[in-house]
Amino acid sequence: MNLDVLRRKSRAVLLLCLVEVLCQLAGASGAPAAKARFSAVVAPAQVRRGETVELRLHADVDEGWHIYAPTSNPDGGVPTAATLEKGGPFAAAGKLTGPSPEKHAVEGLNLEVEYYPGDVDLVLPVRVAKDTALGRTKVPATVKFMTCSDTSCSPPTEAKVSAAAEIVAGEARPEYLKAGASSKPPPGAATPSAAPDELEQAIEKGFWSFAWLAITMGLLALLTPCVFPLIPITVSFFTAQGERTRAQAVGMAATYALGIVVTYTALGLVLALTLGATGANRLASSAVFNLFVSTLFIVFALSMFGLFELRLPSSFVQFSSQQQSRGGFLGVLFMSLTFALVSFSCTVQFVGLLLVAASQGEWTWPVLGMALFSSALALPFFFLALFPRFLQSLPKSGEWMESVKVVMGFLLVAAATKFLSNVDALWGWHLLSRPAVLAVWVCSFGLAGLYLLGKLRLAGHGELQGVGPARLMLSLLVLAFALYLSAGLAGQPLAGWLNAYLPTAEQATAPPGAAADAHHWFDSYDQALAESKRTGKPLFVNFGGKTCTNCRWMEANLLPQPEVSALLDKFVLARLMTDIGPYAKQNGDLQVRRFGTTALPFYAVMDSADREMGRFPGLTKDAGAFAHFLSAGLEKAAKRAGE
Repeated sequence: MNLDVLRRKSRAVLLLCLVEVLCQLAGASGAPAAKARFSAVVAPAQVRRGETVELRLHADVDEGWHIYAPTSNPDGGVPTAATLEKGGPFAAAGKLTGPSPEKHAVEGLNLEVEYYPGDVDLVLPVRVAKDTALGRTKVPATVKFMTCSDTSCSPPTEAKVSAAAEIVAGEARPEYLKAGASSKPPPGAATPSAAPDELEQAIEKGFWSFAWLAITMGLLALLTPCVFPLIPITVSFFTAQGERTRAQAVGMAATYALGIVVTYTALGLVLALTLGATGANRLASSAVFNLFVSTLFIVFALSMFGLFELRLPSSFVQFSSQQQSRGGFLGVLFMSLTFALVSFSCTVQFVGLLLVAASQGEWTWPVLGMALFSSALALPFFFLALFPRFLQSLPKSGEWMESVKVVMGFLLVAAATKFLSNVDALWGWHLLSRPAVLAVWVCSFGLAGLYLLGKLRLAGHGELQGVGPARLMLSLLVLAFALYLSAGLAGQPLAGWLNAYLPTAEQATAPPGAAADAHHWFDSYDQALAESKRTGKPLFVNFGGKTCTNCRWMEANLLPQPEVSALLDKFVLARLMTDIGPYAKQNGDLQVRRFGTTALPFYAVMDSADREMGRFPGLTKDAGAFAHFLSAGLEKAAKRAGE
C-alpha cells in the first residue's frame, strides 16, 4: 500500500476517534442530545405473507446539521444504517436507500463524503415471513447514524423505531414480489371483476386511474347475464308511458339514468352501513325481493296486454298542477330503484370491494367509485328509454307501439319466471323445474311470434292491416327461438348463456345447495378444511348463490369442462352458498373477512394449513385461464407442503 495513502487514512481514523471522544465528554457534561430524530412506517400498511414491502424511515434533522448517506465513505463519518430485530415477522430484503445525497470533499484528507442536509426519507426493503400470523403487528428497527454540522459532530447514535403493520390473508401480490418470483394471474380471464390489489393500485395512482377502472367495470357489467332482462323491462316501461314530446321523453330518460346512479350509489352505501358489506347482496338475493320483482313484471305484462292501465294513485300526483308529469317522474324513479336492486347481485364484482371499504368507515372512494360505475352502467339505458320515442317517428307509429307493448309483455312473462324460479329454489317449493320454466318460455315466444304474424288478436287491439317485411322477419326470428327452446324440453342441450337463467336440472328434486355435478361438494368451510387436513389435498372454495346468474353460468358451462373437471378431482371441494342454507350468513362473512370482497362468483385455492394459494374473482368464459388458476394453486400447495 502507498505510504502516503496509509498516513492519510491513519490521520482520518485518529481524527474521527478524537471527535467521538470529545463528543462523549461533551455528552457527559450535559450537552444536548442528537440532532436528528427518526420515525417509521410500513408501505403499504396491509401486507401479505411472502411479500417484500418498504419500511420508510423519516429523519427529522435540525437546521444546520446533516446525517451521512448509507453509501458514504465510512472513513469520513458513520453512514446511516438500519437493522431489524432477529426472529421478528419481517426481515431485511435489501439495502437502505435514499435520494441522491450531496457530496463534499474533506479538505486535507483526500476523502469524499455523502450526506443529507436537513430532513430526508430513506427506504429499507423488508420481506414478510411466510409463517407470520395474521393480524396487527409491529416492525421494530434500529437506526444507527451520526449527525454533524460545519463545526462539530455528535457521537454515533442508535435510535429505536417501530412501525405498525397488518398481516392480511391472500396470495402475495406480483408487484410486491422479487423479480423472477412473480405469480401473475392467468391471462384471458374475461370477467368484469377487480381484485382487491387492482383496486388499491388504481387508488394509489390517483383519480384518473381509479375513474378508468370504475367506468371500465361498469361497461363490462353490461355483459353479465342478469343485466339482460333489464333491457325489455326498460323498453316496456317507457312504452307504457304513452306518446310524449321530445323534450318530455329526453327528460324522463335522463331522470331514469340519473335515478339509477343515485339509487345505486345510495342504496349500496346505506345497505353496507346497516347490514354490512354483504347487505346489498343479501337483499337482492332474498326470496321476498325476487317475489316482489316477479310480481311487478307480471303486473307490467298484464298492463301491456291491455287488461288495465297503470296509473299512480291520485294522492301521489296532487302535489302540483302538473299532475301527470309529476306522476310519470315518480314512476321513473321507482323503476330506477328496481333496476339498482335487480342488477346488484351481478354487478358486485367491482362494487363489492367498495362496499367492504364503506362498511369499515371509508367514504370518499366508495362514493366516487359507485357513482362512476353506475354512470357507465346507466348510459346505454338512457338511449333504451328513448327507444319508444324513436318508434313514434316511424310510419304507422301507433301500430308499432301497440306491437312493441304486446311483444314486451310476453318477454316480461318469461323474465318473471326466472325470478319466480329463484323464489322456488330459496323456499324449497320444488315446483318450477327446468322443464316448467322452459315450457313457459316456449309458450311466451311462440305466442309473441303468432301475434306479430297477425294470427293472434287481443281484445281492444285493432286488426292488423298487413305483414310487412320487417315484421315478417322479426316474427320468424321469434318463432325460430321458440322452436329452439322446445328442443330443450326434449332433453337437447341449449346454449350455455341460456342455462344461466334456467333452474339447475336437479332443482325440482334435490335439496337446496345440492351439487349440480358428479363431484362431492362440502357446504361448510370448516368441514371441507377438516377433510383437506385429513387427506392432504388442497381445498377449492366456490363462493356462490342460488340466485346468482353468473354463478349458475359458471356451474353449468365452465366447471364441467373436461380440463377443469379433471383438475377439480385433485381438490377437496367446498361450495359455499351465501344466499341459502344454514351457513349462508357465515359463508358471506367468511368471504369478506378472509378475501375482502363480496363478489359472486368468487373462487379460491387453500392448502391444508388454511393458507391462500390463489384466487379467481368473477365470471370467465376462458376454460384455459381457469385451469391455469387451478394448476398454479395445486403446484403452490405442493411446494408449501414440502417446506
